[in-house]
Amino acid sequence: MKKLCKAAVVAALMPSIFAASLPAATAAQTVDIQRIRQTVTRQARANHLAVNWKGGQSVTGDVAGIGQVTALSFGVEPTDGGNWWSDSVQVFWANGHSDQVGTKGVQQMVIKDNLLYVRSLEQGDNDPGCCPTTIQLTAYRIQSGKLVAVSSKVVGHQSS
Repeated sequence: MKKLCKAAVVAALMPSIFAASLPAATAAQTVDIQRIRQTVTRQARANHLAVNWKGGQSVTGDVAGIGQVTALSFGVEPTDGGNWWSDSVQVFWANGHSDQVGTKGVQQMVIKDNLLYVRSLEQGDNDPGCCPTTIQLTAYRIQSGKLVAVSSKVVGHQSS
């Protein structure tokens, strides 16, 4: 129970953990994915978390009124013996601002029509905690510097 509570607290704090001290760029620059990966990894280690970039994705596109944005997905797990994991999708725009949403098993990301679409595995009603099987497509819009889910629908199920 103690580990589960710690996992919930850390998962809730992840956006603030990774949003601090990210490298900024000028409006004319593109997002430096390698620098961001290094910064996120360093910040995770400082918070006793490991970042798993294996299988992570990146997608870049233009969003009206904001310019170029890059979305990165990565896994996060504790280094202090906890038994949980989470995936994260963090979106960076060229001025150095970012926002993040937690999810499980990111399968695909696309930026289209000013929205970020994330296809991911999520916990179904009868899924064990280890093994999400519900395939969900969620669309996010950037509003007032935050990622806001504007639609979400179940698009299938994966066998466990």
